[in-house]
Parts: sequence; C-alpha cells; structure tokens
Amino acid sequence: STLFPYTTLFRSGPQTPLVIHWHFLAHHYRHNLSNWKRQVSTGGGVIRFFGIHIIALLAELGYDRVADSQASSHVPDEAVAWQATFSANGLPDCHIDINSWANTPLFCITQGGVTYADMSEPFAVEMTKADHDPRVGLLEQLCSSLWQDNDAYYQWYKSGIQLWAHIEDKTRSERA
Repeated sequence: STLFPYTTLFRSGPQTPLVIHWHFLAHHYRHNLSNWKRQVSTGGGVIRFFGIHIIALLAELGYDRVADSQASSHVPDEAVAWQATFSANGLPDCHIDINSWANTPLFCITQGGVTYADMSEPFAVEMTKADHDPRVGLLEQLCSSLWQDNDAYYQWYKSGIQLWAHIEDKTRSERA
C-alpha cells in the first residue's frame, strides 16, 4: 500500500504477532456531541467509524479471518473501544486495540518486542511535513490512484467488505 508506510511489516519479518494500538479522544466525545458518529445503530461507533480504516488496510494486505472481536461501551448503542485478532495464511496474526475515548493519544505498532511506530496519531509524520491538514497528502495519493488500473482495487473492496461482515458477525459487546 502506498498509503500506509508500515505495510512491509505485515508481509515480512518474524512471524510473531503484530500489535496495533490506536488511542485518541474522538471529536464527538471531546465536545460532547450527540450525533450518528457515536451510535452503532446509525453507522457510527469505534468499529464502523474508525476501525473501518484498519479493516480496509488488513483486507488489502490479505487478512481474511477474525479470530476474536470485542467492542466495549459505556452506554447502550455506543462502542468506544474495540479489540480484535486477525489471521491469514502466510501472515503474522494481527492484534488491534482501538480506543476512541482515550485521554492520551497513541498510535503504536509493535512486533516481537520491536517498536515500528510510536507516535500520537497515524498522521503524526505527515503533520511535520506541511502546514495543512495532515490527511491532504494521503488524499492526493488516493485521488490520483483513480486513474490507475482498478482491477486490484475491486478485489480489495470485496475482501474488505467480507472481512467487515465477519467482524460484524463475530463481535461481542460488553460494558466498559
């Protein structure tokens, strides 16, 4: 993936599990907004609003199985944290931990005691390169890809939707 600088870790190296931690205080929680982004029933919650980005990345890399998935909430119809484990033939297991109600921001990728990323958010590197929204560079890359051969993307979309469906089926919910 040209959009995520750490994808080579998923394809090579020791076969010990990868661990991704992504902790932040979501805008809607920080500002106490009552909107669809909070409610699972309207397409929000930590999996559908934030986790979908990790799901897409894992599907693109070839992950196709969900070993475990658990969402946590403080109130009904809100999921603020999500832990899951993914697997695929030829890839190390991948454990993810996303918390959208965290006071201390963290984006960390580790494998076998080695830390590959340790920053406050996934876009921290981009933030140091420009004086605009750090997502702009990645969006430019994504938009320019629209003129490329899309056959591989169509398979990736299909794989992403299938992985998401497995997650929806497998996820257990608990009160935090």
